[in-house]
Amino acid sequence: MTSLRIDRFRGTVPKVSPRLLAQGYGQVARNCRLGSGDLEPLKALKEITSTTATTKTICRYGDHWLSWESEVDVVPGPIAADTSRRTIYTGDGYPRQIDQSTALAAGIGSYPRASYRLGIPIPATKPGVAASGEGDAELLEERHYVYTYVSGWGEEGVPSAPSDLVTVQFGQDVVLSGVAAAPTGNHNITAKRIYRTSTGGSGDFMFVAEIPVAQADYTDSLVEDQLGEVLPSGEWSMPPDESYPTGALTGIVSLPNGVLAGFTGNEICFSEPYLPYAWPERYRLVTDFTIVALGVSSGGLVVATTGYPYLATGTDPASMVMSKLEVQQSCVSKRSMVDLGHYVVYASPDGLVAVSGSTVELISASVIDRDVWQELNPSSIHGYLSDGRYVGFYESESESGGFIFDPADRSLVFMDQGADGGFGDLLTDTLYLQSGGMIHAWNRCSTNQTVRWRSAEFSLTSPVNFSSATVKSKGYPVTFKLYLGDSGVPRVTRTVRSGRPFRLPGGVKTDSLSVEVEGDQAIESVAVGTSIEALKSGG
Repeated sequence: MTSLRIDRFRGTVPKVSPRLLAQGYGQVARNCRLGSGDLEPLKALKEITSTTATTKTICRYGDHWLSWESEVDVVPGPIAADTSRRTIYTGDGYPRQIDQSTALAAGIGSYPRASYRLGIPIPATKPGVAASGEGDAELLEERHYVYTYVSGWGEEGVPSAPSDLVTVQFGQDVVLSGVAAAPTGNHNITAKRIYRTSTGGSGDFMFVAEIPVAQADYTDSLVEDQLGEVLPSGEWSMPPDESYPTGALTGIVSLPNGVLAGFTGNEICFSEPYLPYAWPERYRLVTDFTIVALGVSSGGLVVATTGYPYLATGTDPASMVMSKLEVQQSCVSKRSMVDLGHYVVYASPDGLVAVSGSTVELISASVIDRDVWQELNPSSIHGYLSDGRYVGFYESESESGGFIFDPADRSLVFMDQGADGGFGDLLTDTLYLQSGGMIHAWNRCSTNQTVRWRSAEFSLTSPVNFSSATVKSKGYPVTFKLYLGDSGVPRVTRTVRSGRPFRLPGGVKTDSLSVEVEGDQAIESVAVGTSIEALKSGG
């Protein structure tokens, strides 16, 4: 008596021949969850809210959804005591920021309804200066003045060019003129700050006053010891915008020390810690290749390019160190970059690449070969984290679909469903997908999808006739199929309605076979035998 039983289901490994698959792995694994050992179907998509059919990026924002028609990267603003939900994003023209009042402003259309440019511009003109009044001609002081723009959030920009030198007698005032109004360009500028050089010998500019944005003149009558703090923004600048030679800053990510990072062309840019609007040019690093995506891991900032990956490490943006990782694995899709905890994963031309510290590994190498991977059109892949697994979606020439890669089991599950965009919500531990003008919760519906799984090709020492089979499931019906050899056409197709053994057509012996099951309930086991007694005994 002979029987074959499968009671622990695993994913598929397309790279391995069906006859060489290890126990439990399948030739086909579709629309299934495999963590428990049973063959569990994925849940259907649960509708959450509507969006536009052309939406590509979504992000949950409190009880609302932000959406864009381009590839946008979004990070919370690393701002202390923030109660307005300041949020930074790139990929929609120039870098932008929002809070609740701008994002959720009254109006029609999708959120965000309004936004401001990220960063504060440098004033275009220097202030005019002139000494005024009577003073002590024996006590003279030489000064320069500058001014900065300040946003409604208290963000301060780069100072203007210094004024002409003005010589001031002790007791005289200095009248400033031409303190230019805020430029147009959606910067949320509400005030200006005036600074002057100190006589203390340091050459620093010291705070004089803050004036309304519309005020163009100011009279400075302060003495030295009434001056305030040193100008903080002398080396700050706005992040690159669309006027920069390689385009606007994109791919923004948040580092653990309150620093934001983004890129343009082959330059990595860093912000001042906890000041997301200040991006000093001296903090920038340059790679040999065009940057495609950034990822944050426990080992540092992973920089994926059109050539080699890089790793940038450090806690202070002024002293970041970058190393080139000598592995030729380029990144072909910015949206494929996913943080899986101790490492990040991205799509290369050869498969999925994991970077952990200075270690780079093609983690899908044993699972899927390059030719099959290329059929998925890896440049279209966008990926997400769910339960420790990489959930990816692709758009190939023949289909729109998805896959789940388990880095621990090194196997794949393919999905019928595709998606245009997604968002992993850490607060609710839910992956949301956007497709067909609707935002859905993935694997959260009460209705199951239809799971399909085909076993490895079992080889026997001599031909036998398998006359019986059984399928144990938590619900029926289940479609059972029996394949002989490597045939793509089933020898037997049977609708199974209970866990009792059932007869198979006789008269055919084989030394090679595989079985397939399909249903919408969890399947615990499937077995075939040369007799019902063989099924019962397992022999």
